Order: sequence, then structure tokens, then C-alpha cells
Amino acid sequence: MLSRIAHLTWRLARFIRHWLKEIFIALVLAVLAAVLVEYYKASKERETLNRNRKAVAQVVAYKNQHQLAQGSGVFINQTGLLITNFHVIEGADQLVAKLPTGAYYQLRDIRGADRVADIAILQFDAQETPCVSGLGDSDKVEAGQRIIAIG
Repeated sequence: MLSRIAHLTWRLARFIRHWLKEIFIALVLAVLAAVLVEYYKASKERETLNRNRKAVAQVVAYKNQHQLAQGSGVFINQTGLLITNFHVIEGADQLVAKLPTGAYYQLRDIRGADRVADIAILQFDAQETPCVSGLGDSDKVEAGQRIIAIG
């Protein structure tokens, strides 16, 4: 019995020695492939964020011509539809959206607002605003999956 175990051990050691170089190369290639995949995913993520950051606006709320609050919002289409938080606009009688380019837009209409959900959809008097695109499908997001917020 002992000689059989010794023989099997010897054969396994011979097999490993024979294939060690190939196993090592395969392992290195697998690690390299994993690193490259992660790098590719991270670069696509950075590209998407850089492309969409142009759609982020500073929302400034005024009451009686005095600044009441400010926050960020995101233009979701090219005709000035913007999403922000309700607490940013609450109590304001005038709203302005400012882009990093220096462009600014006056509020035309509040399309929807929900205090409990803390969300507001605002229509600004604008044409050809930068807007978010290529962010993914919210119906496909799974629990525990990484997400990114812009704003």
C-alpha cells in the first residue's frame, strides 16, 4: 500500500514538473486577462462619466431675489429637462440652472415634484443642452452591483 502511494506521489510530481512551465504561463495569462478586463471596464466607466459630467448643472434657488439654496441637477434631454432634489427648490420663487461652460437657464416650469421622494423635474428655457446618455438600464441593476451617481 505504501509503495502504491509513493508511486502515485512520484507520478504526480513528475506530471507537475513536466507541465509546470505551461501551468505557470496559463496562470500568468489568466491574471493578465483579469487585469486587462478590469482596466477596460474602468476606462469605459471614466469615459462615460467624463461625457456625462457636461450635463450636470448647478441649480440655484432664489426667494425674493435672495439666494435660498443651491444644489446640483442633471439635464436628461436636450430641451432643458432637468432632475434635481426637491429640497433644493423648496420655497423658491425663482430657479436658475448654470452649466460649467458658463451658460445659465431660467426655469420655465416645474414638471413634477415629490417632497417624500426628494425629487423634482424642472423644465428650463433652453435648447440644445448637454444631456446624459449611455448610462445603462435601471431594470437590469441587481442587488450588490456597483452603481455610480452623477451630480
